[in-house]
Amino acid sequence: MSRKSENVKAWRKRTKNRIVESLGGKCCICGYNRCNDSLDIHHIDPSQKEFKFSEVIKSNIKSWDTIVVELRKCVLVCANCHRELHAGITQLPNNPQRFNEYFADYKSLIIYKKDDLDECPICGKQKPKYNTVCSHACAAKLSWRVDWSKIDLIKLKQSGMSNVAIGEMYGISDGAVRKRLTKIMRG
Repeated sequence: MSRKSENVKAWRKRTKNRIVESLGGKCCICGYNRCNDSLDIHHIDPSQKEFKFSEVIKSNIKSWDTIVVELRKCVLVCANCHRELHAGITQLPNNPQRFNEYFADYKSLIIYKKDDLDECPICGKQKPKYNTVCSHACAAKLSWRVDWSKIDLIKLKQSGMSNVAIGEMYGISDGAVRKRLTKIMRG
C-alpha cells in the first residue's frame, strides 16, 4: 500500500473516531459502543441531508467544518437500530445525544500544535514535536542507527503491520522501512 493510501486510510479512521466521539460514543437507542465500524450516523430529518457520511468516510473527503454542519442534524445509532429506524420498528428516544460543540474546532483538541517544539535526537536543533527529527538528513542518520539484522521485516509485514506502524515501533520513518523492504526483496 502506498504512503498516500495509508495516510487516507488513517484520516478516515481518525475522522470516523472523531465523529463517533462527538456524537456521544454510543448508540443513542441501545447504548452499543464496542466497534465504531458498527455505528452509523442517522439524520433526524432526512429532508435536511446535504450528503451521506459514507461519502465522507469512503471517498469524497470534506472539511471538518462542513462535516460539523451536517453532524448537528444527526444522532449516532448502531447498524441494527439504524435499520430498525428506517423500517419503522423502533423510534429515537425523546432526548437523544446530539453533537457536542466541544468538537466543533477539532484542531484545538490536537495534542501537538505547530508551535510546540522539542530537540532533534540526532543534531539537537529545535523541531516540531510531531516530527521525529528536524530534517531529511537527520532522518537518514536515524535509520542508520537501526540494527536491521535484529528486525524480521518480512515477518512483521506478514503479520499485517503497516510500514508506518513498524517505523513507529523502531523510531524510524515509514520510508526507511519501505526502502529496507525493497532492498530485501531485491536480494
